[in-house]
Amino acid sequence: MEDYSKYSHSPAHLAVAQRDHAAFKKLIATLPRLAKAGAVNTEDESVAAELDAYAVSAVIDCRDVPGRETPLHLAVRIKDPISADIFMAAGAALPASCVDEVVSEASAYCRIGMSLYLTFDALLFDIE
Repeated sequence: MEDYSKYSHSPAHLAVAQRDHAAFKKLIATLPRLAKAGAVNTEDESVAAELDAYAVSAVIDCRDVPGRETPLHLAVRIKDPISADIFMAAGAALPASCVDEVVSEASAYCRIGMSLYLTFDALLFDIE
């Protein structure tokens, strides 16, 4: 059983740890939408887009928990393909330095969950 208190300051980690997919989807839905390529043409739009990117990153790339796991890493570790899919759709990515470590764990899980396998396959090989 996961110790939820270590995630109390991170709503994304907490929702994943508790497998609360409804809360997790709601959290992701509240994030600002990032500007499309070519849509940022002025300095003000650039600053606004950068602030939006920081807000999104603060949620999906958050690592201020024990073990420095992102919510996506946590979803893989606890074998929750639904949360992993939600995060991947929101733009989460594994840093290159973590790919080998996480992919070996994901590969083991892939024998059970095809959804997560396809998600990581697409991530590693840039398949759309």
